[in-house]
Amino acid sequence: MYFEILDASQKKGCPVCRLLNGVVAEYLKNLLYENVNDRPTRTALRASLGFCRAHSEALLSSGNSLGIAIIYLDILQEIGAISIGRKP
Repeated sequence: MYFEILDASQKKGCPVCRLLNGVVAEYLKNLLYENVNDRPTRTALRASLGFCRAHSEALLSSGNSLGIAIIYLDILQEIGAISIGRKP
């Protein structure tokens, strides 16, 4: 980690933000390509009702519309089930 921070410090802007943004981008990429159909992951996403605005925008910028659609269909079905008082 020390060398990653050192490398990030050589570029313009905040090195911590750069590293955090890279970690988030990598997580979202892995989510959409490797874990989109993983049951425990989808259960956790349903329970949280998705991502905050900033991370939703980051998800959208990934360009993986099929993975995004799978995740948000699941979440919207959960919201629909909650709003009419039935268990999904």
